[in-house]
Amino acid sequence: MTFLNRHLPITWAALVCFNLVCSEAAPAQQAPAAAVGDGRPALEEIVVTASKREERLIDVPESVSVLSAKTLENLNVQSFQDYASLVPNLNQAGGIGLGSGTIILRGLNTGPQSLTNTTSVYLGETPFTPNGSFAIGAFQTPDPDLVDVERVEVLKGPQGTLYGASSLGGLIRIIPKEPDVDATDVSGNFRMGTSVAQGGDYGYDVRGSVYAPIVPGTLAVGVSGFKRQDPGYITNVNTGKHDLGRAHADGGSLGVAYRPISELTIKARVLLENANQVGQLFQENIQGTGIPQFGARSQSFADNQGIETEYRLYELTTDYQAPIGTLTAAVSHTYTSVQQRTDYTPSYGVLLNLFYPAGTTPPADAKIIGDYAFTTSADNVELRFASVRLNRIEFLAGAFFTYQDSHYPLVFTAENADSTPLPSPFNNVATQGVRNTYQEKAVFGDTTFYITDQLDITGGLRYTKDKQGGLITVDGLLSAPPVTLDSKDTKTLYQGTVRWRPRQDLTVYARTATGFRPGGPENNPAAAIHSFAPDTVTDYELGTKGALFGNRLSFDADVYYMNWKDVQLNSLLDGITVVANGGGAHVKGVELQSAYAVTNSLSFGGAFGYNDAILTSVGTAEAQTIGAREGDRLPASPRVTFSGFGDYHQQLSETFTGAVGATVRYQGDQIAGFSQDPLNIPYRVPGYTTLDLRSSLAWSRYTVRTIISNVTDRNGYTGYLTSKIFPSQNTPSEAFLIRPRTFTLTFGAQF
Repeated sequence: MTFLNRHLPITWAALVCFNLVCSEAAPAQQAPAAAVGDGRPALEEIVVTASKREERLIDVPESVSVLSAKTLENLNVQSFQDYASLVPNLNQAGGIGLGSGTIILRGLNTGPQSLTNTTSVYLGETPFTPNGSFAIGAFQTPDPDLVDVERVEVLKGPQGTLYGASSLGGLIRIIPKEPDVDATDVSGNFRMGTSVAQGGDYGYDVRGSVYAPIVPGTLAVGVSGFKRQDPGYITNVNTGKHDLGRAHADGGSLGVAYRPISELTIKARVLLENANQVGQLFQENIQGTGIPQFGARSQSFADNQGIETEYRLYELTTDYQAPIGTLTAAVSHTYTSVQQRTDYTPSYGVLLNLFYPAGTTPPADAKIIGDYAFTTSADNVELRFASVRLNRIEFLAGAFFTYQDSHYPLVFTAENADSTPLPSPFNNVATQGVRNTYQEKAVFGDTTFYITDQLDITGGLRYTKDKQGGLITVDGLLSAPPVTLDSKDTKTLYQGTVRWRPRQDLTVYARTATGFRPGGPENNPAAAIHSFAPDTVTDYELGTKGALFGNRLSFDADVYYMNWKDVQLNSLLDGITVVANGGGAHVKGVELQSAYAVTNSLSFGGAFGYNDAILTSVGTAEAQTIGAREGDRLPASPRVTFSGFGDYHQQLSETFTGAVGATVRYQGDQIAGFSQDPLNIPYRVPGYTTLDLRSSLAWSRYTVRTIISNVTDRNGYTGYLTSKIFPSQNTPSEAFLIRPRTFTLTFGAQF
């Protein structure tokens, strides 16, 4: 049984938008302008590992967006929400703060009660996304701080063949910077900064890293660390607390690279991060409308609520380079925890009246507080061999194993206004324990046959077996019989690609690929069904990418059709989640990314996404009861996303270089829920446009940067939720907000 529901004046721009060399061309697949040998402008070449082997991005026959380290630094990107709007057809639903929210790629989402992800997150070689049907992974956005990252790769479309479960819509890979055993000098960076949010408080940020060769050519280490405060900007009119949403985070990582012989490299990484946030980032609206109930960026709860996150990663990777290819072994252990304290009085408060004896009522100011945590401990092993090209053949073969142990403890406590518990038994509304174990074993591989040097075909397969177990118990006023979790599934996934490279700087491809999300046992005793099946996505895609005018102009364009079968639809039945397989959905879309180095000093670019995600059939009677109807748009899926940038830098003197830049972002409208959902009103969330301005001044090894985000202070909604358990309830709706106008000033040094 699972309970789920949820002034900087404009004149600053004239003073600070003076200088920033910015590579926002990353969403358009290229880094910023850099002069070639004869002084002509050109874009930097990007190498990625999306296919588990190093390739030029221009050669990868699928849609991949890349945010380089320079982009992340220049835009002050620290979290998922900072970069999501730069990638076409990537967004987040229910983003209330640290580590919370549902990642959505290409619109694959079925609403706020979804339990598991359709998009996975990897850190290096390690999966960070839980896959168990009751690990409640859809409520989590794995979001480690990007303190020292080489790049972020966003792979769009199903990635099941190489990456396994829960990558229906795609995959996000955060690639950390590694120590270099070939380095001869110590290198690193340091940065400190401060920020102020419109109508909120201030933040700060201190971070740095050092990379050092211990034994040049044999042993190197890298150490990084950070400490930051993100400004809050939400007001609780009930408690009188301002600046809610303020978050504190700190942590760091240690990396070691060891090469005992020329063919063998051993890499180890440890990452430790902790964060806490007071308050949750949403505004309460009059139910089903865009009208704030208590004022803009305000809410009214008896409790200020909060979030705490914890990330632990221990990873060991070895690469042995033989003449015919590279053998890689990766072993890792992760621990993730997202704890939340939420005031459920508006939704669940009515339940107290049902349990009090006739003629009596609970205190008028009684409140129901939910304390819960999403925790997952996982062990992962992967062994693979990637060959070099052997005449006309190139292949990759591997095996993968993961064991994930997830816990979801939840305590609903009824309290008086002063936070003392109500008399027993009315204080314990529900005490729930959920344990979900998930085990996946898989073998996978692909083979590329080069018909000619310009034309090749690739076929890939993955055979996977998953097994789930666990137990759900609930006592208290809402007690229910225990539910045993027990399910097994097997899946065979495939991908096929035809790639044509008529010249070195042009690729045209056709691709089909599949992905799946595990099924599981039904957890609601009131439901008529007892289990739900895996759902699968098949993607058909045509694309081209390349460079023109001596690598001054890059482009990446694709069109796709995705067929989603046995869609897992989720809703509440008497306040308890029920899952049923629907019929199907299709997604049709277009993605365009481009960057243009006009001169050595001036560059432009942008990214555009159109995504039409529609439920084509509902299927079972159980699925129909949640209000889904044929022809409904999938919830929290904007049809149009866009970002565009321009940057200009100029040598001011022999010592100083200055630059200015701007970014425009647009997210189109979306639907909050299915058309006939009696609990989550299908409000049409309006689209919004934001403008960011930036500047920097650089000299020697130092850089001062200024950024004004959301210059017009637009109060845009990233998502919308109405948390009712009975159709007649008149609870406020929750509108999830973008950050208000924020001024950031940073000072950094490279050495």
